[in-house]
Amino acid sequence: MSIDVKCGGCGKRYRVEDQFVGKRVRCVACRGVTVVPQPIQEVPDEADFDALVEMESTAPVDESVPAPAPRRSIPALSPRRVGSGFRLGFRLNRIVLAALVFSGVLFFLGIRESTLASTASSTPQAITCRQLEEKGPGDNTFVDLSGFVRLPHGFVYEYEQRTGNDVQAWKRVWMPVVAKDGAFAKGLLADFAAGKIKVSDPLRVTPTIKVVLKSTTLHSEAEAIALLKSGSARGLIVNQIESLTDKQLEHLQNEYRGTSFANCWIVEVGREPASGLMFLMYYGGGAALGLIGLVLMFKPD
Repeated sequence: MSIDVKCGGCGKRYRVEDQFVGKRVRCVACRGVTVVPQPIQEVPDEADFDALVEMESTAPVDESVPAPAPRRSIPALSPRRVGSGFRLGFRLNRIVLAALVFSGVLFFLGIRESTLASTASSTPQAITCRQLEEKGPGDNTFVDLSGFVRLPHGFVYEYEQRTGNDVQAWKRVWMPVVAKDGAFAKGLLADFAAGKIKVSDPLRVTPTIKVVLKSTTLHSEAEAIALLKSGSARGLIVNQIESLTDKQLEHLQNEYRGTSFANCWIVEVGREPASGLMFLMYYGGGAALGLIGLVLMFKPD
């Protein structure tokens, strides 16, 4: 008598002899092992069900053959529709923040340089300190300033302490100057020449100071004095983008009592109007970093 056996692994069906009932057979297709079951006997319509129950309850159980382990059901995955999974993501990590912050910084610097360049020519104008005091820079804030003299009081500067020694390296310095051919400077120089006053003496007459030189390239008092002794400097007037802070005004007014610095021209020594290459770096670099940041932030999943 043949028995119909179905492989539990791949579902392939076989016909085997009933002598293999209860034994394990290997599928030639998937190499899986299946226990040959008892043949299903048809029950006649008038079967003695009490006898069947008694037979099943008294039948010996063969425990030598382990029952096959139940197969775990794997949930079916719904197929993904092509084109329906697109959605915008939103990511805000360090890379995105750095790109956006540096983009904003470059745009900010570009706007500042554009503001300065809007009133400056590519060629500096020659102007004396007295002309700047009396008439201002006119339509060109890029100047070759000459004819100034230092005042016998101190500077205002920011410094950093060099590691391992007591040397102070200046970071920025502000130096009030007056016109060399002005009435105050003439009288001051005459008093110095006659030995009537010293640098440490307080000023008997407070001048009206309208020009302050600023520098980020002078790093010591000796360098600052050398520049002031030369009486000339090239630079850019930066009043459009900056002014003296309250702290700087406080130090200057302590040195020059009774003097107002509210309406002075600030000439940054060594600074020039930005070139086209600089604008390309500021605006082009800012736009590129901003675009990179936005792409990374809203990159599709």
